[in-house]
Amino acid sequence: MKYRTKLTLLIIALTVCTAGLLTASSYFFAKKMLEDQIQSQVLSIAATAASQIDGDLHRQIKTRADEAKSPYKTIESQLRKVRDANRRDRVHIKFVYTMVPSDQAESGAIYIVDAEEAGTGDKSHVGDAFEPQTDDFQRLDIESFQIDPVIHDDFGVWVSANAPIRDARGNAVAALGVDLSIDQMIEKTNTLLIRCVLATLFALGVAVVVSVYLSKRVARPVEVLSHTVREIGNGNLDARVNLKTYDEFDQLGQAVNRMAVAITESKTLRGALARYLSHQVAEDIVRSGVMPTLRGESKKVTVLFLDIRDFLNMTSPMKPEDVVGLLNEFFDSMVEIVFKHKGTLDKFLGDGLMVMFGAPLEDAEQEHNAVCAAMEMYEQAKKLDRKWRSQGLRGLHIGIGINTGVAVVGNIGSTQRMDYTAIGNTVNLASRLETATKKFNHDVLMAQTTYEVVKGQFPAERVGEVLGGDGKPAMIVYALQGTARAAKDAAASDIASGPDAA
Repeated sequence: MKYRTKLTLLIIALTVCTAGLLTASSYFFAKKMLEDQIQSQVLSIAATAASQIDGDLHRQIKTRADEAKSPYKTIESQLRKVRDANRRDRVHIKFVYTMVPSDQAESGAIYIVDAEEAGTGDKSHVGDAFEPQTDDFQRLDIESFQIDPVIHDDFGVWVSANAPIRDARGNAVAALGVDLSIDQMIEKTNTLLIRCVLATLFALGVAVVVSVYLSKRVARPVEVLSHTVREIGNGNLDARVNLKTYDEFDQLGQAVNRMAVAITESKTLRGALARYLSHQVAEDIVRSGVMPTLRGESKKVTVLFLDIRDFLNMTSPMKPEDVVGLLNEFFDSMVEIVFKHKGTLDKFLGDGLMVMFGAPLEDAEQEHNAVCAAMEMYEQAKKLDRKWRSQGLRGLHIGIGINTGVAVVGNIGSTQRMDYTAIGNTVNLASRLETATKKFNHDVLMAQTTYEVVKGQFPAERVGEVLGGDGKPAMIVYALQGTARAAKDAAASDIASGPDAA
């Protein structure tokens, strides 16, 4: 479910609950207030009427035969006046009567004077038992004012009240009862309920319109943010959030924009690193978020130099663009091998390259990785040799020199241009080993410092010594077995290249 739909439903539900609560509370409060008002009014009518009845006169009425006598007629006339005076639109007195307690009636009370006319069917006579319409009827007490609960029967809804009738000495002799019809009140409360329901429906309609508008307005920033994040996730790093709402959504949008910039920079950094480092090393640097130290420092590294033998004579009859294509094919395969074995491409040297292992990230197996890379480069060169010979080109031969030692590693250059490289005797010796491959007729040579670490892992043989340089003693040289060049190929290469050939 969309956020906009959830928000719309939430606002509608909140409106319905609020309007429903207000409607219910208003209805029940108004109903209770009307009931209290009616009960107070009927009790007031009963009390006022009772005060007008002569208790001594009422005491004279004993039997039904007394209905024809003057005391009954007088009180009956007074009760009818009370009844008729209170039959109005808002107040409708249905019955007015007097009662006295009696043990002979089940209810404990009997009628004495009833204001209803004879022959109407509603007339109660002297001595008729009072029949309450509810089980909650309170036993008649002529000494106090009484008001009964609301009565529902076949004739409607009623509120009844009793007030004491007193004689000249103040003694209660009977109770005057008033039955008030509240059907009109019920109609009014029903009308109020209908109005409240209509108001609720109106509020609901307004809530739907307002909620749709608000949810659309509020959800728009969310949709913009969601769309932008999806675009960035799909690789469109140029996607940006432009809300200008100057609120929390705007702040979140700016954060998303900064995230996109950071991802772009990270991708750029990853791409730049991938040109010089293996994919795994580049990913480790980016993932850690911490750049390795690139300032000048002395550290142990394993340096590998690779060069194509007699490249100038091999490509002299070729067009320049064909030469470049040939070099690119060669370097594509060699650089892939370098990165595969966690090497760092230091630089291209015309028809050769320089590689470091153990920088910029530490590599506890740098010697092993360097020798593995050299062996794979050797095998790849043989494949290219067969391919190029089949194309009519001269045979391909390479020389690889490997040395392990301490070198100064870091950014070296000017303020306009810097290269991350290694310098020192360790590098120079690796270069001399690559040159010495022609002398010892082996394509892959390694210094003793490298051999001491990997001996037993790779088959190698001692082939001689090379000068250490800078006054250092000569370094014993080892060749990887299986990398010896055929004598005729070596001789032909030496004759063609001359003593100064690279």
